[in-house]
Amino acid sequence: MLLLRSVVDDRHLHAAIRVALRAHGFAVAQDAYTQTVAAQWECGCWLRDQMLPEQFPAFVDVDEYRAIAHHDPYLWQRLAWMAGLGYQQTCALSRAAALSPDQGAAAALVGAAFNTGIAVLDYLVDESETGVSLFELLPTELIHELCAPTGDAAARLATTYAQVNDPRLRVLCALIATCERGFRALYQRSGNDTAWHDLAQSLGRLYESERAVSLGGFRSVEQARSQGPLIEAKSVLPSVAMWQLSALALPHAGQESHHAYQASVILGRLFCWIDDLVDLPIDCRRGTPSMALLRLADLLAAAGRSWASDTDLYDLIDAAASEVVALLRTLRGLPTDQQEAPRLQIDHDPGAADRLRDSDPAHLATFAACMVAGWVNWFEDQPDTPTLPRQPLQGGRRGSTAIRPATDLLLAQQRLGYPEAIHNLRFPRGTISTVRYETHAALLFQRAIVLDGLLDAQAAGYTIPEQVMSAEALTILRAKHRDVRGGWSYIPEVPELPPDADDLGMVLQVLVRIGGSALAATCDEAIRLALDATAADGGFPTWIFDLRGSSSLQQIMRTYLGVIGGSGVHPDVVANLVYGLLLYNPVRYQAPLMRSVRYFEAVQDPGGMWPSKWYAGPFYGTYRVATVLGWLTPKSTALKRTQRFLLERQHDCGGWGVHDTDPLSTALALLALAAAGLPRDHAAITRGGDYLGRTQEGDGGWAAQPFIAFPTTDGVEIYASRTITTAFCLKALLATT
Repeated sequence: MLLLRSVVDDRHLHAAIRVALRAHGFAVAQDAYTQTVAAQWECGCWLRDQMLPEQFPAFVDVDEYRAIAHHDPYLWQRLAWMAGLGYQQTCALSRAAALSPDQGAAAALVGAAFNTGIAVLDYLVDESETGVSLFELLPTELIHELCAPTGDAAARLATTYAQVNDPRLRVLCALIATCERGFRALYQRSGNDTAWHDLAQSLGRLYESERAVSLGGFRSVEQARSQGPLIEAKSVLPSVAMWQLSALALPHAGQESHHAYQASVILGRLFCWIDDLVDLPIDCRRGTPSMALLRLADLLAAAGRSWASDTDLYDLIDAAASEVVALLRTLRGLPTDQQEAPRLQIDHDPGAADRLRDSDPAHLATFAACMVAGWVNWFEDQPDTPTLPRQPLQGGRRGSTAIRPATDLLLAQQRLGYPEAIHNLRFPRGTISTVRYETHAALLFQRAIVLDGLLDAQAAGYTIPEQVMSAEALTILRAKHRDVRGGWSYIPEVPELPPDADDLGMVLQVLVRIGGSALAATCDEAIRLALDATAADGGFPTWIFDLRGSSSLQQIMRTYLGVIGGSGVHPDVVANLVYGLLLYNPVRYQAPLMRSVRYFEAVQDPGGMWPSKWYAGPFYGTYRVATVLGWLTPKSTALKRTQRFLLERQHDCGGWGVHDTDPLSTALALLALAAAGLPRDHAAITRGGDYLGRTQEGDGGWAAQPFIAFPTTDGVEIYASRTITTAFCLKALLATT
């Protein structure tokens, strides 16, 4: 139904969703999360192993039910999780509606059976070949009889149970029969005709939606979109039904019931979105429609494409995370600037949302947040990124008074969108015979550099908002090239500009530091393509091409290199990607890492530096390569030559520069010396740090200095930025003081 050109696995998908949720302000306390998940599992095991079997009708073979643990261990484990979730959710909704403890407990047992039954139904439809036969064995009229006055459903379920041989189908029959008994018991105690009628309507509509979506055989997005209400109802109605069975315990509906009803709709939408996002790749492969898949189809239609790339997934994740956070804010009763989600057709109470904001649903919001977090393994990515060893100084940090103001300036720039850091690059487009010049704004590489500096500050103990870090990571993910494999290009808006190893290296470094290997896995394919082009000497080209690719855009990109120039292998670029590999997975990439050492040693200038193709002066390339060698060969003669080169070029004022001293050259030289193993209390480092302290400006930044510099047909392109200078000065102070 929709072609997904993506290689992301579940771990990366979860990591990307986590980043997007954090970027939109989602947070959950670890103790609350741990307690909720532990309670769900403990409660679920109790329900699965003890309480549900006790509630089964007499026709159920309990020993056969328990044998599921051996025949289908995955389903057995899932029974506990879903029973616990149903119990917790029904308890939360019952509390919102002010049910007594006894009423709430009775409803929660039925809610556990109901949610488990829904889970088994979905499992059988999605993971087995029983879909068609299941709906034949359990026709729609049987579901309608669950809340019928006659009570004939139990007898029909007993007959069906006896007819089937699959123990999983028998479990489903047992759970449905348990729900029927529970519904009827709650109704007999309360006599709430309205709740009984509403539950009957929801059950019928829910089962029809399950049947239509499961057996629909959708062959196109348009066909699936026409069934959008059924697709939404399939995901949202289980939560609504759990509220309605809770309402069966009340003699009549009060004001609290309206609050709880609206909360159930919000919970349904929340669980719909997060479940759809997690299942999106497999739904695409199976052609199973979902609300997330339809939203993705709308995004692609707006772009005029029928296939989805990783970047399209990130766009969808961003939009869905925004909606999830907006729903949670509504559940908490907080104001939101997000547009209200479309109202489900079953919602007949337009004023319920306003009344909900006046209630006290904190427990519901905590429950919902913990469930959302659990769906994506919230605390899985706490990166343990190795860093270069640093020798502690006595007496505190020399540059500490400069670090906080510099950090604050970078955060202020981030809030504004880094306007000062934009590189407005004028460059040729078209073909060699029909060149035209355009100016485009480049910011991806600069954004990653600043994020790298902020991550250093965070690692040193300075407070950096997680939302800022995640928002930057999400922006970087969404800048991945949509149309070719290879990762990121310097100006994502120019499709013919090939991806390059320099941007890939910088992106890899910050992604692995923010989200660990799971988040950085989006770089795997680009890394492979870059390393596939490695020469015998260990170096690889700046531009990344799919050597087996034959698309028209690939050919356009290759032709375009003749227009912009810059082909070749450059040590500063190679080092930037190699350093990313060191952070990401030094074991997996051990062979290319060691090959790169031979390359760096071979291309080192006799004086001890490494040149840069794209950057001003001798210090940037030297810093990048020294950082790699400081990890791989810390005792090498190449690093000793680098130390000598840098120490000989320090000016009397303590700074560095090609001619005059400047803060950027000084910061890069200090970073190179630290990477090369010079002790932090060495006189040269002390003098360099003092120079940076003296040249820091009143707002916490440093003056713009030429950073990017490369020849063009119009002369040398020079780019300078206070933001970039400040980011490197911050890194240098953190590394050496």
